[in-house]
Amino acid sequence: KIGMKKYHDDEMFILESIRQINSTSPMVITEEAISKGIELAEIEQGFKYNEEQKNAIIKMATNNFSTLRGKAGVGKSSTARGILKVCEQMGYSIHVASFSAKASVRASETTGFKSSTLHRLLGLGKGMKSGSKFVEYDVLFVDECVLNPLYLMKAIFKGINLSKTKIILCADTRQL
Repeated sequence: KIGMKKYHDDEMFILESIRQINSTSPMVITEEAISKGIELAEIEQGFKYNEEQKNAIIKMATNNFSTLRGKAGVGKSSTARGILKVCEQMGYSIHVASFSAKASVRASETTGFKSSTLHRLLGLGKGMKSGSKFVEYDVLFVDECVLNPLYLMKAIFKGINLSKTKIILCADTRQL
């Protein structure tokens, strides 16, 4: 049970950031927005959510920090669309991000929202000052988050307003 102090410190920073997010007042989400968001997502996708998916959408829409996880094919992306549609109904700004460009394109297709790589979103690209951007979105959905190295997860939490931004991490539990 030996590890580098830097990694421990980075993990503790992320944990404290999550605690801070959870200690802020939840974003305002009305029952009307929940109903309308679910309805719009169902129409766009051409199928109805089951009760488990509806409950997940409601729970995640009303929490400032959530994780959406499961194995491939269980409906994470379609459930994400519902959550994001609910937030959209409230007028919140939304961004979807992934570790790779290919995953980002796929996330945009499945959620119906603008997406980018995390590196681009956070200003971590070639020729950019490391972590030069601050994320100005109300809702940040991070897809394929199990692929993210620790430095990138830390950069996410450094790059958001912990008292304003709702963050949803999505992961395939069998991916790694």
